[in-house]
Amino acid sequence: MPITPELLDELLKECESPEDMFGNDGLLQQFTKAVVERALHGEMTHHLGYEKYAPAGQNSGNSRNGKSKKTIRGKRGQIEIEVPRDRDSSFEPRLVKKGQTRFDGFDERDHLDVRQRDDLS
Repeated sequence: MPITPELLDELLKECESPEDMFGNDGLLQQFTKAVVERALHGEMTHHLGYEKYAPAGQNSGNSRNGKSKKTIRGKRGQIEIEVPRDRDSSFEPRLVKKGQTRFDGFDERDHLDVRQRDDLS
């Protein structure tokens, strides 16, 4: 899905400086937060097997149970995200794993090839 010029114009219309786009509370940080949180909610929907507020979730044995805040750090600074929770604590996010604090796409250890990881064990 391409990002259209019209969408970019809409996103950038209030940006007046590089700080507005790339600063700690800039557009890029806000966009990253929104995309990560949306993906985490999608993971929760997949985990539970039904959409938020869907009747299928009533008396299902497990349901959404709010969110917890988590700070992740990346190349452009840190972002506080909200991670959804479920009642029986069986939800294991894949995008931002439990205990993960870095979000550069991969943790440093994930960049090692298999032989290097075996040598560190």
